[in-house]
Amino acid sequence: MSINFSQLSVFFLALLLGLRHGIDWDHIAAITDVTGTSDHRHEALFSGFLYIIGHAFVVIILGLAAIAVGVNLPDWVDPIMEKFVGITLVLVGVWLLISILRYGKNFKLKSRWILVLDFVNKISLFLHNKIPHKHEHQELQQVEGKNVWKAAFTIGMIHGVGAETPTQVLLFVTAAGVGHGIGGILLLFTFVFGLALSNTAISLFSIFGFAKAKKNSNIYVGLGLITACFSLFVGLSYFL
Repeated sequence: MSINFSQLSVFFLALLLGLRHGIDWDHIAAITDVTGTSDHRHEALFSGFLYIIGHAFVVIILGLAAIAVGVNLPDWVDPIMEKFVGITLVLVGVWLLISILRYGKNFKLKSRWILVLDFVNKISLFLHNKIPHKHEHQELQQVEGKNVWKAAFTIGMIHGVGAETPTQVLLFVTAAGVGHGIGGILLLFTFVFGLALSNTAISLFSIFGFAKAKKNSNIYVGLGLITACFSLFVGLSYFL
């Protein structure tokens, strides 16, 4: 497969658009959410890595489907996913503000996805205690570390769902004239590579920024307020 200058420029454009796609406001809010909740850098790094893997996985699946079939997701999927992400961002913003007012300098950042999983665990524990049993069960345990990792991967997958990516891939393939074979797949992975690079950069900035802030409770509270306002702003923007 020979590649001329115009085709090479489309590959470069795919890389740039992947980089830009990775720094969308909802991605920044999500990565800050999943990486800023751990007290240990290696756990935060792993959470950020799982978000990137989940995000890239869905983008690759959708992109391959678009290349192979020549279709993208129905138009009604993207607005629904946007509203869902918007609601979760608004909820975490409200939760952060309430936590700061309630606990002051002692509050701790917690991922909105962990809040959802904790809520599910509490419902399970409530039902477990209310339903009669003939034999005893051990009390349900919450494994927060695993919940964080599951949540990070899940939110990455959710953010990977959208009509934008398959449409872009089809445009790249058509513009580059590489067909729907290896060239199209390489174009897709170029886009994903740019996406992963920008997501990784955001993760590192978030992790080391919060790590330094935790040494100063005033800065930590300030970052909490900024995160809360940012989550509210981005979340509400999906409904405007």
